[in-house]
Amino acid sequence: MARLRQALHGAAPMAAVLGMAVLMVLGAGEWATRNELDTQWDNLRRSGEVQALALHGVATRYSYLPFTAAQQPLVTHLLHSPRSQSVREAANAYLQTVNAHAGSDALYIMDAEGLTLASSNWNTPSSFVHQNYGNRPYFRDALQGLSGRFYGVGKTTGEPGLFASAPVRQDDGRVIGVVAVKVRMQPIVDTWAQLRDPVFVADERGIVFLGSVTPWLYKTSRPLSAQDVRQVQHDEQYGPQWQPEPVPWKLLQRPGQPGSELTLDGTGKRYLAFEEPLPDLGWTLTLTADSRVVALARQQAWALASLASGLLVLGALYWQLRERRLRENRQARIELEQRVHERTHALQQAQAFRQSMEDALLVGMRARDLQGRIVYV
Repeated sequence: MARLRQALHGAAPMAAVLGMAVLMVLGAGEWATRNELDTQWDNLRRSGEVQALALHGVATRYSYLPFTAAQQPLVTHLLHSPRSQSVREAANAYLQTVNAHAGSDALYIMDAEGLTLASSNWNTPSSFVHQNYGNRPYFRDALQGLSGRFYGVGKTTGEPGLFASAPVRQDDGRVIGVVAVKVRMQPIVDTWAQLRDPVFVADERGIVFLGSVTPWLYKTSRPLSAQDVRQVQHDEQYGPQWQPEPVPWKLLQRPGQPGSELTLDGTGKRYLAFEEPLPDLGWTLTLTADSRVVALARQQAWALASLASGLLVLGALYWQLRERRLRENRQARIELEQRVHERTHALQQAQAFRQSMEDALLVGMRARDLQGRIVYV
């Protein structure tokens, strides 16, 4: 019974130690997960700010160019005399020179019907001259006296770019034409290609038009209305053959988190996705980070916590064994002392009994061994 009580008494602390070890492992994993998530969200937020500034810089860098060119008297002269060969040649040369100095992709002039009268690339196979861009939103906006901005696939070159436009007014304020500039945004995409995780930009309809993953381009991240589909097709924004097709991933909101979780269809690969709105451009920039870094941090924390817990359990076992050994030694010493005490008491009683017998004798007593030697008197 005593040993049973001792066993039960020793089992209780070990159960507490094991429970503490389990809690330590689970707590370490949870702490590492939260800490790594906070780090990743902070990195994505900072990167989003930098990339948003870069996008905004590229998108607005040449906004001044159409407005500046529209103030040139030669442009107004061309719109009043579109059939004059000399005026056309002078306008082409002017646009070519300005475009070369500015570093834009193309600079061109359209009449009120959207027909291009002069262009900086007039002498190239992909010349915009005689091309009509009357269905483009940037043309319609400028024709109404506004500054236009539009990203789409070029109708002539088939190459995507950002188009900015400005109206050309005559002295009475009436808009008689449009000057537009095209800017390629490939350099910024090339920098994204060096990143480990996907980066992409979607327009106000949720169509991905710019990004580091080419197969995602021009696919829809959310359902489009029939009117939106017709409008995109009419504008030929993403090419004449464009049809709505969903992106191969889903975005799931993460409660209590500043972003979402992007899950790739088929592969199940997961990313943290942080969206950075660009309201003045009507775009949304999305940056991602592989969720495996969070899982790896959690696994490493589990491993370290398991090692620490193992050491804790081993220490507890050593302490328990040591205490048991000390208890056993104390018990053995007590039992030995008790046996010595009992033996001593027995000897003392025997000595007293013999002494009593000797004291009661009236004659002497003598004892010999087998060889006849006296051993006691």
